[in-house]
Amino acid sequence: MKEKGQNHKKGSNIYDRIFKENAESLFLPLLELLFGWNLKSYKILETKISKTVEREMDLLYEVEMNAGERMLLHLEFQTRSDSNMLYRMAEYHGLALSKYRLPIKHLVIYLGREKSRMKNRLAGSEVFEGFELMNIYDLDSEKLLRSQVPEVVLLVLLSKYDESDSEDILRKIIHRLKAISPSEKDLVKYLQQLTLLSRLRKLESSTQKIISEMSYLGVNIEEDSLYLKGLREGELKGIAKGLTQGIAKGIKQNKESTIRALLASGKMSVAEIAEICDVTVAEIEKIKSQMDRH
Repeated sequence: MKEKGQNHKKGSNIYDRIFKENAESLFLPLLELLFGWNLKSYKILETKISKTVEREMDLLYEVEMNAGERMLLHLEFQTRSDSNMLYRMAEYHGLALSKYRLPIKHLVIYLGREKSRMKNRLAGSEVFEGFELMNIYDLDSEKLLRSQVPEVVLLVLLSKYDESDSEDILRKIIHRLKAISPSEKDLVKYLQQLTLLSRLRKLESSTQKIISEMSYLGVNIEEDSLYLKGLREGELKGIAKGLTQGIAKGIKQNKESTIRALLASGKMSVAEIAEICDVTVAEIEKIKSQMDRH
């Protein structure tokens, strides 16, 4: 069971990586689409929030009223006014709610000699009342397809359309990506992402077949021939290991060229390339160093 969970997490990370990579290009169009926002500016903040591993409340009870209602009663004892107390209690609330899934009443008992100056109510804008939900499946596929942003066009695959039209939709996506991609290199990247996303709709075979017929688009993909070989053999298993079987012959024929191509793509870490090519990390670092000097 643990292995299955790990595989699911690894699969989710693949899709997370795609959307994080495309986040800035998707950010403004999707917010406009969902909220009608017109943003003046934005900046990326650190996503890892440092906090203690555990929070220990002073006292926490599960209580039952005469009417049968069950709830939690949380007591905190405070000897001095703490300007962060309100936000600490909000953190306690989230942790306890997540664990016990019961209504919570919080009570801070102040023991100081002077009147407490602590805030005890969040402003309306600070209260968590839920989250907005964007269901990509409900988005208009034709509207997405008309977008000038390749990352938005990729979402057509995840939107609502008749399953019998899947191959037609895929061809439209690929043609549109060809028309609006800034460069051939960008197009290849988007096609890689399209193939990975197609697994969410069980369309990887159709996607691989259509991409393998790309010659009619006039796209030069020789530098990614090993990648496409992997697609044709149906061995895409994710960014880290998905090329293993498909590029095995290419690795045997010219391992160093393969390593250089994978390094140049920028899609894999040194450790991932070392694993796929069955060489040491030190060997990959040596080749990478040679490439950097040139």
